[in-house]
Amino acid sequence: MDVSFRDSSGTAFAVGLITGGVEMWRRTTTTTTGGKKRVKKQSTIQAHSESVRALSHMRNGDVLATGSGDCSVMLIDSTTEQAIGRFAEAHEEAITRLTVLDDANIIATGCDEGVIKIWDVREERCAHSFKKDEIFVDFVSEMYHETTSERNALVATSGDGTLACLDLNAMKVLGQSDNMEDELLSCCVVKNGTKVVAGSQGGNLNIWNYGDWIDSNDRFPGHPSSVDAMVKVSEDIVLTGSSDGLIRVITVFPNKMLGLVGEHGEYPIERMRLTADLNTLASASHDHTVKIWDVSFLHEEDAKGDGGEDAMDADNNREDSDMDESDSEDERKKQKQKKKKGKGKNRRLPGRGDLHTNAAKKKAAKFFDGL
Repeated sequence: MDVSFRDSSGTAFAVGLITGGVEMWRRTTTTTTGGKKRVKKQSTIQAHSESVRALSHMRNGDVLATGSGDCSVMLIDSTTEQAIGRFAEAHEEAITRLTVLDDANIIATGCDEGVIKIWDVREERCAHSFKKDEIFVDFVSEMYHETTSERNALVATSGDGTLACLDLNAMKVLGQSDNMEDELLSCCVVKNGTKVVAGSQGGNLNIWNYGDWIDSNDRFPGHPSSVDAMVKVSEDIVLTGSSDGLIRVITVFPNKMLGLVGEHGEYPIERMRLTADLNTLASASHDHTVKIWDVSFLHEEDAKGDGGEDAMDADNNREDSDMDESDSEDERKKQKQKKKKGKGKNRRLPGRGDLHTNAAKKKAAKFFDGL
């Protein structure tokens, strides 16, 4: 499952399903009794014959690009919900990641065998292919586009335990790390382009100096489970989504856990996405739900730099979309019952009380034991 916001405020978003379908959702102006905004499914598009593993909006949200286990890429008009383009055999193996490089025309895709391709959507062609064994020998787990006035690069991680940086202007490999002897599953560039952070299967955050790719210069241990997803909130703060179901707030240099945004119970978090204004987070999990979180308070904490004192309660600002793929009434009732049982057990950042379950306390303790 993957999720992508259509607009900068997060009013509309799309969700890719393991059935090959794409669901279009919208946040409404009405609220629940708890004060949370409701979300409503607008439609379902059967885009692929196999699971939609990656998707992302482009052209200011007017077009949705999707990548699938059926090895194809589809372009969907967000308004008419009709297919406007398709690369039927984009890869020889299942597509694992899709990243928009140029909002109008250029996307990158990665697949199960480690191939990364750059596509010109307007000309409907592959502009370049980083072939099998040229960089990776296993699946592409994440791709992060780093662009400045002097830099146009793609940082990518792989299940083979390495991280690579690709120059998108010269279409060449700038550098690749040694094998970390652990699957690298997520990454982003922080500290004004000077640091690269990559999450691993073992729960470590490996940190590189940008440009010094051979070996990481720092490691932040402590996640009790794999770091499957990561998004950048600011130059100093990232959010990590783990297979233990928790969304953590992490600062980089100094390396510190500030607290938790929320959780998906004990279900792994597969993907996370921030809106363009960086105030709203969507998290997709193996529990077949997408949850929407207000994370605007993180910018206040980043500005204060006080490590999280007086932070707001993140869980009180969450909206549950309750998007089960079967979308049956029975499943909806089950979800409501789960919410009632969990009511009042809010997760708080340090300075506003304890974590709301003993299990969470143990996980947090393990985190600090590893420091």
